[in-house]
Amino acid sequence: MSLTDPVRKELEKALLDTSQGLLGQWRHVLDVLLSNNVAFKAKVSVTSLLVHPQNRGGSGLQPFGMHHKGAKIVQCGASLDQLIGSVRFEMHPSEENRSKQIDFNRQLVASSNGLMSPILGGERYVTVSSTHTSQFCKALLNGCKTPEESLQDSNGNLSLEMLGKDSVLKQMASDGWEWIVIPWYVEDAFPKLPGTIADALNSVNGIFEAQGELELALTIANAAVGADAFEWDELATSCCTSSQVAGYAKWIGKLVKNLGGGKEQGYPLIKFAQEFQKQFGNSCFVGKEFFVNLLDVNFVPTSMTTFVIETFPVSYTHEQKVKWLEDTERIHGVRKD
Repeated sequence: MSLTDPVRKELEKALLDTSQGLLGQWRHVLDVLLSNNVAFKAKVSVTSLLVHPQNRGGSGLQPFGMHHKGAKIVQCGASLDQLIGSVRFEMHPSEENRSKQIDFNRQLVASSNGLMSPILGGERYVTVSSTHTSQFCKALLNGCKTPEESLQDSNGNLSLEMLGKDSVLKQMASDGWEWIVIPWYVEDAFPKLPGTIADALNSVNGIFEAQGELELALTIANAAVGADAFEWDELATSCCTSSQVAGYAKWIGKLVKNLGGGKEQGYPLIKFAQEFQKQFGNSCFVGKEFFVNLLDVNFVPTSMTTFVIETFPVSYTHEQKVKWLEDTERIHGVRKD
C-alpha cells in the first residue's frame, strides 16, 4: 500500500507550513490524513504498544520519568480526557524495519533495569504521544518494580490490585483507550513525520516532563547527523521544544558540537550519556551556567564515564553545583592569568 499522489502533495504542503508552529502543523497534517481516510481512530490495549524510535528526540522514553508521571496520575486521578489525541503508528510489515523497531524497544527495556514491561510478543504499534502513560500502564499491568515509594506494594512493585482502586486507571491499564492510528506506509513516505508529531504533542502535554537538557542534546545530535549543511545555533534552537532550556539551547548545541564525539561516529558521547541517565536517574536540569562554564574552560573528557559525570550528573545538590561552578571559575581564572 502507498499514498496517492494527491494526498502526498497535500501532506507535503502541510509539512512545509510552519506559520502556526509545531502544533498547528500537526493539526494540518491530521486533517489531511483523516479527511482522506488514511488515518483512523481505534481503541487499543497497552499490551499491543511499543515506543517509536523517534519519540522524544530519539531517546524513546525515560523510565524514571515514566514512573514519576505515573505517580502524578495516581495522585491527581486518572482522566481519559487527558489522552484525547494519543497517536500511534502501525509497525512496519517488513522484517528488516520491524526488527529495528523491536530492537530499539528491547534496548529500552534492558536499560530500564526492570522498570519497563518486557516485550510481550503481541505488539503491533509504536507510539509518538502518550508514550510514558501507556508504558506506565503496561508496567502496571505486568507488576514491574517502581522507584516511586507512593506506588510500591510490599515488594517494591506496581500492583494493579492496589492502584486499580482508581477505576479509570484500571480501565486504562486493562482495556486501553482510543488512539489515532497512522498506517506504516505514511511513515515510509515521510520518514521524519513521527518525530515531528512527537515534538508537537509532547510540547503541549501538561503532565509530561519538559524536554530536558540531555534530551535536547540527543535531539540536536540526531538532527546534525541527518543534515548536510547547517548552522549550529539555528539547529539547536529549532530542536528545542521546552521553555525551560530555550534560553541556553545554543550552549547545549555547542556541547554536542565540541564534546559529543564527532558527527562521523554519530556523537557517541551524547548517546552514552542518555543511556547512563536512563539507568541511574530521572531527567535533571543543571542550568545555563553549567554549560557556559564547561565550554569556556575547554573541558576535554578522558572517558565516557567522566563525560557523563561532569556534564550530566544524575543528581546534584545545590552545594555540589556551587562547588562545581567554583572549580570551573577557578580554572578559568588560572588560564586568564
